[in-house]
Amino acid sequence: MTKTTNYGLPQWEGSDRVLRTDFNEAMADIDAALQANADSVTVLAGRSRFTKLKEMNITNYVTSAELGLSDVDWDQWDKVHVDIMTAKAQQGNIGLNSDTEENYIGKFGGEYAEPGIYHPRLTFYPHFQTSRFITLTYIGTTKLWLAPYSSVNKLLFTSNSINGISLVVWGER
Repeated sequence: MTKTTNYGLPQWEGSDRVLRTDFNEAMADIDAALQANADSVTVLAGRSRFTKLKEMNITNYVTSAELGLSDVDWDQWDKVHVDIMTAKAQQGNIGLNSDTEENYIGKFGGEYAEPGIYHPRLTFYPHFQTSRFITLTYIGTTKLWLAPYSSVNKLLFTSNSINGISLVVWGER
C-alpha cells in the first residue's frame, strides 16, 4: 500500500488486503481536513473586506481643507475609497496634492449636494502596489497620473465656503 502525497491517505494495490482500521483512519483524516477548511471559510466570511482608515469632518467655514493620505499604506489595499457627504448645498473642487489644473479631480457638491446623502465615491486603484501609477475614478471619470501612489499626500478641497462636509476613507482588500 502507498500513501497520497498531500494527506497520507492509503492507496491500495490490487494484491493488498483492505483493513477496516486503514479505511476508518483515512475517513477521519478526510473529515478533519474538511472541517479545517470549513472553519477557515467561516472565519473569512466573518471579515469585511472594507476597513475604515480615517474620517474627517469639516465644521468651520473655510475656503480649503486637506484630507491627508500620506499615511495610507497603498501596498495593503486593492482599492481605497473616499466617501464625501455634504450637509449644505455647496460646491467646490477636489485636487490631488494641489489645486493646479493638472491635479484637478472634479467638483464636489452642486447636483451631488443632497444633504445627508453620500456623493459618488472617489476610488483609487493601487492593487496592492505602491509603485503603480495613480489611477482613480470619480463621478464616472477615470484619471491617471504618471506618478506612483507613494507620491500621494492629500486631497485638497477648495471652495468659496466649505462647512458641514464629512469625509470617510475606506481600504478594500
